[in-house]
Amino acid sequence: MKSTKKKIKETFGLSFLDCICCGFGAVILLFVLTTREDGKTVSQMTGVFEAEVEKAEEQLEEKRLNLSKLVNTIEKTEMKIVEVAGLGKKVIENIKETKREISEKNKVAAAQVKEIGELESELKRVEEEISRQQSGPTKDTGKSIRPSIGSERRHYLTGLKVDGERSLLLVDTSLSMLDTSVINVAQYYRHADPDQKLQSAKWIRVLDSIDWLLATMESKEYQIYLYNENVRSALPGSEGTWLNAKDVEQVQEVAHCFWNYPPEGGSNLEKAFKFAMQLNPKPDNIYIFTDGLPNHSDSFVSGATVSTKERLRHFNFAMQQIPPRSMPVNTIMFPFQGEPDAPFAYWRLAHKTNGSFFVPADGWPN
Repeated sequence: MKSTKKKIKETFGLSFLDCICCGFGAVILLFVLTTREDGKTVSQMTGVFEAEVEKAEEQLEEKRLNLSKLVNTIEKTEMKIVEVAGLGKKVIENIKETKREISEKNKVAAAQVKEIGELESELKRVEEEISRQQSGPTKDTGKSIRPSIGSERRHYLTGLKVDGERSLLLVDTSLSMLDTSVINVAQYYRHADPDQKLQSAKWIRVLDSIDWLLATMESKEYQIYLYNENVRSALPGSEGTWLNAKDVEQVQEVAHCFWNYPPEGGSNLEKAFKFAMQLNPKPDNIYIFTDGLPNHSDSFVSGATVSTKERLRHFNFAMQQIPPRSMPVNTIMFPFQGEPDAPFAYWRLAHKTNGSFFVPADGWPN
């Protein structure tokens, strides 16, 4: 029997393995190539993102700077708002103060119009009385030129009242009483020695005026107070008492005492009036010898440089010391530059107290 060998079929061969290997190699190659591309892409994308982040940080820093500037601007604006609010409040206060001053000035103006009318009536009456005296004989009236209607007497050459039992003379001994010029007072007399001050032509004229009044007035008693920033009696030790007008030796002693007190410093009329009101009994007439408004008072303290408004304020405080309708206050005002408001202020005082205001001509009383 013929034996036959069965052929064994081979499923895998060399060619199949080669194909498999090539396939795997291709896959690996593709993987390597693909992975390399992804790395480059990721690197590129990372660079782009970093640039964006950098740009965003720069923009953020710029925004922060702008925010800081904006905060500073807001703070400055708030400070300006506070300043403007303060200025607005000050302006409102100034407006109120101005309105108040205008209201007061309107009241003063109305009172002045009334006073002018009364003075015109008084002047007309005086002119009629003088005309009557000149047209007919009069009775002897002693020292006075003529008696006025009522009990008071006037010296009609000056308008000063000379009646009353007791007369008080208030003499301004501030530095300005040495000259009519502000410049001369400041440059020459401020540092002058006492003898030079006492030889001032203006001061000698003031002393002559005091002598004239002492010889003219009809009072039985008198007192003389000297005032600058302080007040004292011309005769030392006689403060608060009345002097006998008939004591000639004492009158001469008082006149001599003036040469011991050369003018100096400022003037405080309020303090002088306070001393006057301490006299008992009270004076029937007060005579002020001055050349301007006071620059000191006890009720108000001003600075080194005193404005006209402040001087008027010092004067108003002084006026308040004289009770209404208590006694006539008469003023003899000597010339001094830079005091345009002084004459009206003292005229107002004279009218308020039924006194007189007199501005002597050059050379008076000689």
